[in-house]
Amino acid sequence: MMRNIKEVYFIGSGFSRSVDGPSWEDLKKFLIWETIGYYKGANFEEYWEELVRKFLKKYSHIKQSKEIIEKPEFVTFLISKYYGGKRGLKSFFSRYLLQYPSVLHIVVIQELMKRKAILLTTEFDGLFRKTLDLLNIKYTKKFYGKKTDKKVEVFRIGNSLKIVELHGNIVDEETLICELDEIEEWKNDEIVDFLNDELNTKKILFIFWGYSGRDSDIKDLFRKLEISSSKILKTFVIRRSGNSIGELDEIFRDRIHISPNERKPIKTWEKLKKECNKLCVKK
Repeated sequence: MMRNIKEVYFIGSGFSRSVDGPSWEDLKKFLIWETIGYYKGANFEEYWEELVRKFLKKYSHIKQSKEIIEKPEFVTFLISKYYGGKRGLKSFFSRYLLQYPSVLHIVVIQELMKRKAILLTTEFDGLFRKTLDLLNIKYTKKFYGKKTDKKVEVFRIGNSLKIVELHGNIVDEETLICELDEIEEWKNDEIVDFLNDELNTKKILFIFWGYSGRDSDIKDLFRKLEISSSKILKTFVIRRSGNSIGELDEIFRDRIHISPNERKPIKTWEKLKKECNKLCVKK
């Protein structure tokens, strides 16, 4: 018999990295190549600092906000400014992000539907939505939130899987989070409301795959959730080494580390599924 457990998957950029997608550092390098030039043997960090200094001169109001500059999403801000807004950002991403779902995307979507899970993703590539289209899976959109200008778009597949694209995606360029005011006024409160309503089950399994410890928005989101540690059955952390998720360790105390199989990422999923099944079945 299955226990009354809700599975919540947070999937960040490390997920696409497992199927040869670019990292944030890669995107920085691509931007340097296309703008001020980058050549073999050049000091990458010096070039990046030059780019940042250039923009800080133009956007002086963010000089004191070091936290924003260090966010991965600050990269998307620079790209959008170089290429003329969200349409230019979409064009840039279309050149470098993965364009078609991998086998891993397909397997994960099919399995999460069976598990009636919640999927939170910061991926810009929109590959989970493209996977639904590829498999001809019908879904509906529902906006969640009280403030009309800060509603969260949730994709629902019947009564099974719910997907929240936290930073938008290139399938619909208007959803992309790239302006500074959007980064600063991220939709945390609305997402927290959605999750608090959904996570009214007895126990919760959290899975972090590709989480960036530098993302203060994600840390803020999970701190605001009205979930006691006693409700969190286990937390799985998929990363190369260690099971720490930085400042969130205090919330997700009982963590299990799963080292990704970089040559065969499907094996990573199979191992995770096996561990989850052990916890979800009543003894």
